[in-house]
Amino acid sequence: MPLTEALAQARALFTGPDGSVRSVWAADDGPWHGPAALAAAGSCRPGTPVGLAQRPSADRLDAAYAGADGSVQVMRSAWDGGWHAPAAVAPPGTCAPGGAVTLAHQRTLDQLDVLCTGADGSVLVLWSGGGGPWQGPAVLAPPGTCAPGTPVGLSRRPSAERLEAVYAGADGSVQALWADVDHPWQGPAVLAPPGTCAPGTAVALAPRAPVDRLDALLTAADGSVRAMRADGAGPWTPPAAVTPPGACAPGSPVALAYGRPAHRLDAVVAGADGAVLTLSATGGENWHGPVAAAPPGTCAPGAAPGLAHRAAAYPPDAVFAGADGSVRVMRALRGGGWQEPAVIAPPGSAARGSGVAVAHRGPGPGA
Repeated sequence: MPLTEALAQARALFTGPDGSVRSVWAADDGPWHGPAALAAAGSCRPGTPVGLAQRPSADRLDAAYAGADGSVQVMRSAWDGGWHAPAAVAPPGTCAPGGAVTLAHQRTLDQLDVLCTGADGSVLVLWSGGGGPWQGPAVLAPPGTCAPGTPVGLSRRPSAERLEAVYAGADGSVQALWADVDHPWQGPAVLAPPGTCAPGTAVALAPRAPVDRLDALLTAADGSVRAMRADGAGPWTPPAAVTPPGACAPGSPVALAYGRPAHRLDAVVAGADGAVLTLSATGGENWHGPVAAAPPGTCAPGAAPGLAHRAAAYPPDAVFAGADGSVRVMRALRGGGWQEPAVIAPPGSAARGSGVAVAHRGPGPGA
């Protein structure tokens, strides 16, 4: 595969029903290919979410996931478009098998941070600077802070060189940690009270650069999707419902992606009936939706979709596991609405309800 083609690809990673890690990929505006196995059967529990992030300085993608033995495994894309074999960067028993691992970059340090919740409910961080060896894990929040395996939302604030982590506490509160450049992690601070969401709920983060805002979406204990925001370096607003109660299964993960050409933030979540629901917000406007972009029964309730732009000029692709274990994609339309989902990996490719991580390798919309 030519280098230029390898650097202009969208990649989607997910786990198979045999505990393998698999990938599908597409060159900009081209068809999807795969699936291909990146890690062997038994590498992780079926349905384990995979964290995925682009390392801009190296024009590569990094991926991380919880191994079947509770280790933290990382792998990176190769120059020829393939992937290097996974390597353990934290020992067995570090995190709960099947738990979520999240990646993000501290821009000015060229440092990749990996956050996860420990098997004891602590919040842990590992880090690698400039492509060097991995360090950690270090404890950011004490045991019992979260339900083991809780996903941690991770993103930078647009105007501040601050990396922010937001997650659900063991009591259903919403909590945050943050790290400014050249400073250690601080917190946790409580953003929303106990009972806001179910323990283990995922919180999705994405920046809106033109209005200097960081958005957070989560599914509350009543099945509504709720939005929070932090403007500039200011505090977080309380969660506000943007869908009716019962729209989703409590704790359903929300996927977020921001695109610069339209200055639009898109959100995708599985409905309680297995429909695929979408919301959007343009510029500094409030959220609009939800709209059923795919009918009931399309996916398993609580499935975790992935959402990303292939390149700056393209609307986002939503990639998710179908109720039959297929992997499906649908693209947002420039004038609003979404294309019908298309199957890009056959039934049985993904574990039912598997999370799908999507990222673009090469120049993209970024924030």
